[in-house]
Amino acid sequence: MRRSGVALLLLAVLAAAAAVVWWTAPPGADARELSGALSLVPAAMDGAAAVAQPQRAARWLVRHRQVLLLAQLAAPHSGPALARLRPLFAPVIAAADGPLVVWWRGEHAALAARVRRGAVVALEELAARAGLATRSEADLFLAATSPELLGPGALVPPPLQVGDRLAALVGTGGGWWRVRLGRSRLDASTGSEVDLPKSVPGSVVSVADLSQMLTPLIPLPVPQGPALLVVEAPDRWGLSLPAVRLGGAARTLLRFQGSSPVAGGSVAVERWRGVLGDIWVSPAHGVLVASHPDLVARLVQETRTVDEGAFRGSDAAWLLRHLASFGERLPGLTDVSGRLSRAAPDAAALDVVRWHLEDRGGSVQLTW
Repeated sequence: MRRSGVALLLLAVLAAAAAVVWWTAPPGADARELSGALSLVPAAMDGAAAVAQPQRAARWLVRHRQVLLLAQLAAPHSGPALARLRPLFAPVIAAADGPLVVWWRGEHAALAARVRRGAVVALEELAARAGLATRSEADLFLAATSPELLGPGALVPPPLQVGDRLAALVGTGGGWWRVRLGRSRLDASTGSEVDLPKSVPGSVVSVADLSQMLTPLIPLPVPQGPALLVVEAPDRWGLSLPAVRLGGAARTLLRFQGSSPVAGGSVAVERWRGVLGDIWVSPAHGVLVASHPDLVARLVQETRTVDEGAFRGSDAAWLLRHLASFGERLPGLTDVSGRLSRAAPDAAALDVVRWHLEDRGGSVQLTW
């Protein structure tokens, strides 16, 4: 009797474990199914996405909220338009019987999905209350912030490999991103496959044009030109903006407590004391700032003009908190500082983010 009780307990534990594994499994569907779903999208849209297994995708996203920042980078101008569809997202996802399709243009956006029998009428009522335009055909439901986005489908998706399994297919910026999800991993690629940068101690980020990357995320003027950020440890960091020259006000803030030249070395270095504490700079190389003098030479030697990086979540969290603390000391940056502080815990949950972007293609990988 005791043995049978133990056996039943083990079976119950195994069944519960199997249920958890099934419930938390990442979404996925044949690439051709997602490509076919995108045929609902009218021509001349700014962007479009087809998401496999919407219910499973929503559960995965709740556990990996950092992906929302990646989505904002990929489609920086879609946020306000998609926000107007928010009242419909949850009910459509709950009723979906196939991929969820979303597309946007300017300040307007639309969504579509095949839904369970009987759900169309209820969804139409919800859309009417939210002031959204709708169109339905049998089990197909479409809604938009403008009737113009509900025109006949004319989008031509990219050619895909037979048997390729994707979590999402996203078109934005003139390219198509193939997204694959694992339990603790996201891989996205566009165009030709490119190699990701190898993992190195610390974090290294190279950006071809800083303004193009950050302007959609930060409501502040962002300097143009390449940038290189190195974080070896929370107290060992360096930043290079070779195309930027510090203005008089910035110089005053960074060295109002004094400055002095540093003797020796092949690179002219000065020690400044100001709002960032003690920092080492090389005025001859644009904006080149480091927390230690030996990092100045590394930044001068590591000249890059490509978009790639390998950034640890712990370093990202430290950087966000550091920038938030700095912003709190400057007038007019309270809201920005608050957003940076709130983003730090999500960044800390990441293991590492790696990416490499070229004209011929690109790859992005997040691991938790």
